[in-house]
Amino acid sequence: MGAHQRFGRIAGLSDKEMKDLVALSPDRFARREQVALQWVKTYLLYEGTMPDPVLNTDFEGLYASTERVDIFAVFKLMLFFNMLASTINK
Repeated sequence: MGAHQRFGRIAGLSDKEMKDLVALSPDRFARREQVALQWVKTYLLYEGTMPDPVLNTDFEGLYASTERVDIFAVFKLMLFFNMLASTINK
């Protein structure tokens, strides 16, 4: 079992919920959650550029600036610890 699965289980996620997160199935999340998850995924994949202006507008419209800062902070912390764990495991 990989680290992501272990952390998902610790957080109380079922196997199905973890698969839904990986797939980002739109029918599995409320619109607000779907937009935040897609925004984070896009930000990560495109290294900070946002090729989809509609997604960015939706994200800004659905979340207050303080919430966006919180989402970004959690994303950066997760990325940092993921990279740290990958470095230590080599």
